[in-house]
Amino acid sequence: SFFRESCSAHNTMKNTRNALDAHVEKFIAAMRARDGEALARLASVDCILKDCFNGKPTTTTSLSLNENEVKQCTRRYQNQLPKPFDDVWEKLVLSSLELKQSSFEKCYDYHNEAMAVFIKDFKAREEPEDVIWTIKAMKRMTRDSRLCAEKADNHSRKVGKKATRLETCGAQLMQAYRCSSQTSTREKKLAQLKIVNELFKIYFELNALHLCKNLINAVNLPTFLPFEESFPSSEKVTYHFYVGRLAVFDDDYEGASEHLKYAFERCPRGSSKNKTACLKYLVPVMLSLGFVPSKKLFVKYKDALKPYEEVCEAVKMGKLGVLEQALERRKARFVREGTYLMFEKLRLYCLRTLFKKASEIQKEFEPEKANQVKLEMLSRACKIAAAMKNQHGHNNNNNNNNNNNTEYDLDEIECGVSELIHRKFVKGYVSHKNRVVVLSKTDAFPKISDVVK
Repeated sequence: SFFRESCSAHNTMKNTRNALDAHVEKFIAAMRARDGEALARLASVDCILKDCFNGKPTTTTSLSLNENEVKQCTRRYQNQLPKPFDDVWEKLVLSSLELKQSSFEKCYDYHNEAMAVFIKDFKAREEPEDVIWTIKAMKRMTRDSRLCAEKADNHSRKVGKKATRLETCGAQLMQAYRCSSQTSTREKKLAQLKIVNELFKIYFELNALHLCKNLINAVNLPTFLPFEESFPSSEKVTYHFYVGRLAVFDDDYEGASEHLKYAFERCPRGSSKNKTACLKYLVPVMLSLGFVPSKKLFVKYKDALKPYEEVCEAVKMGKLGVLEQALERRKARFVREGTYLMFEKLRLYCLRTLFKKASEIQKEFEPEKANQVKLEMLSRACKIAAAMKNQHGHNNNNNNNNNNNTEYDLDEIECGVSELIHRKFVKGYVSHKNRVVVLSKTDAFPKISDVVK
């Protein structure tokens, strides 16, 4: 039994070494042929993990390969691996080795070293033919660097340590960006947008959104390559998605709508995950601009839009209770996505819809006072709208009874109506003395989409 186990361990070690030799030989061949596609693939952590270490990370620490054997392999091929790529390859393999052992902090640290060497070499290249074949490798390594840093920080937080790798990664990728932008070599600039997108992801994760604006300003500079003609569609879509999200935080709903629509419409048809990500922000933005998604869109993206179904119905029909219940039930999700404050503002839109319905009833019953709506009438309408949640909710009977008794003080109603008038969602004025809202006789309820522009 011991003999069989020893033979098995020896064979495993031999196979791993053979796999390592095979990988480095492919790496050398890609460099000699200046095959950027192959180099990018072979430089990726995923590829090394698969080719050399037989797949996904594991918690075991008893691997057949160690750091010394990786370095021995580098020495065996030192005459064929051009400097500084011998160091790059070695650090990438060691990074993958640490990832295999679920040592995420060391995994990032080795990748950081590989990235530093690669950036230095990239900076020194000036001739277009020397640069162009390294662009895809630069893009792949910036992505891997961020992913390794995220895993390292997640693990650090789990074990109670300070998470610093993602911040370090952001600083390093800024160096990469400067190398690709502060140059007269056009080919280097082809890596710009990919690096910007990776920095966006880092800054959003670190909640350092103010740093994103510097990147947007850089993209808008005349020295940046022509956007539409120079970059792949996937990179342009990602860029617009993050710029749209940033506009949401700045309450720039027109800008957010423009960028998110660009991202949504240009996502490949099969990218349902990416389209769903766009809709998470595009739907609340369009609601804030006064547009409710069509039934056709709800049918097509049923799963993605399900969380917003009740919200859209509430805004469209003026059902305050349904809106309150939907926001309460999905509060954690909306807060996590950064859209909760946008949805909260829809309460005002709900009140406007309700007000408009009340004015139509007033016009039908008292045509001679069609433009005068009593606050008491609005108070009763709000109470009925608040009770509508009983038809949709999952509350128990005791809660339902409490909801039926929801009261809206006339001062509270007057305050809400005054806010509508102030924001120009309603034209008219409030007569505090008579507790009446006097509406404009022409276009008392202008389209929200016209007002918020």
